[in-house]
Amino acid sequence: MAERVTLRFRGLMLERFLSRALESGVAFETVRRQSGREATLVTGAEGCDRLLKIAERFALDVVVLERQGLDALLRRMLRRATLPLALALCAALALSFLSRLWIVDIRLIDGTFDDAPIHRALEAVGVTPGTRMDAIEAKRLSLNLMAEAPDFAYIGARKQGVRLLIEATRELPAPDLYNPRAARDLVAGRDALLVSLDVMAGTAAAAPGQVVRRGQVLVRGEERDKRETTRGVCALGAALGRAWLTGVAERALVVPTLKDTGRRERASELRMPGFSLPLTRADGFAEQRVEVERLPIGGLVLPLHIVRTSFIEQERHEVSLDPESVKAEITKTALADALSQLPSGVSPVDKWVDYSMIEGGSVRARAVVEIKLNIAVARGALSP
Repeated sequence: MAERVTLRFRGLMLERFLSRALESGVAFETVRRQSGREATLVTGAEGCDRLLKIAERFALDVVVLERQGLDALLRRMLRRATLPLALALCAALALSFLSRLWIVDIRLIDGTFDDAPIHRALEAVGVTPGTRMDAIEAKRLSLNLMAEAPDFAYIGARKQGVRLLIEATRELPAPDLYNPRAARDLVAGRDALLVSLDVMAGTAAAAPGQVVRRGQVLVRGEERDKRETTRGVCALGAALGRAWLTGVAERALVVPTLKDTGRRERASELRMPGFSLPLTRADGFAEQRVEVERLPIGGLVLPLHIVRTSFIEQERHEVSLDPESVKAEITKTALADALSQLPSGVSPVDKWVDYSMIEGGSVRARAVVEIKLNIAVARGALSP
């Protein structure tokens, strides 16, 4: 990259100076005349040296305004001896920063649960922010974390720049062992409309399309063998049922409010600890609000003050609420009530809301949430 030098000349005989420079073979990139005695020139490094010598002969005032190019940059760096050291230090710091762990991202694959055991396991194996990335071996770290956090079925580790990604899934509880000789029935865990019944062991005691009640036998724990004798078995199967959850909310369309009439009465009394003297009395009103004011008159020496009580008369008025706003409010409340009854792991299939007017000018919202789930449970699993 060739060096470009910008110079400013001031003095007399600028025209003769420029002519002499051209005769000497100096090449100008640009020439600007600010006035009859001032000019600015842009030339190369070699031309700059010649111009300075010629300007000395013509007694011109010369100022180097700017130097551009690689050579100029190197000269500036040499004049600033600490700059190369600073650049090297910045590069070393950047390299040190990028070679260490700064971000630990823990992702829980099967939902949200406590990840504190994983943080404790990382600290136990010595992996914390600031650890060198080349000291972390992802596969070995995964095995060490699983050993430190046995409640997790899987813990995987991946390095991504200055970030360590931990993916974990919690350990699933072992299913109950199926004992075919333990005779039992499968019953309905809740009231529902039976959609399908898949019997794997035992005898069906209900049919699809039938409304079953909680505790009703769905699969009887018995089977007939080839000799037409009945023997007890452990009933096994799945019963898909439709159920409906209901939430209700109610709100009045007209609500009473109290407004001031403008009439008021005042009572006052003189008080001090262990003593009170009524000054004025007031009877008050049937509907009223009360304001109390304390006026100290004794200062810091004597704890004496006047208590002034104001009784403001109020009248009852009825205010009509916006029906649509009331419906929106009770709809939200009724749906929240119905959804709060959802069994764990079950999602709504459908939902709707209907409204009805009741006595007293109130409106009631009934939210219904439809669900489908396996309702077959062992009789012993029914809560009382």
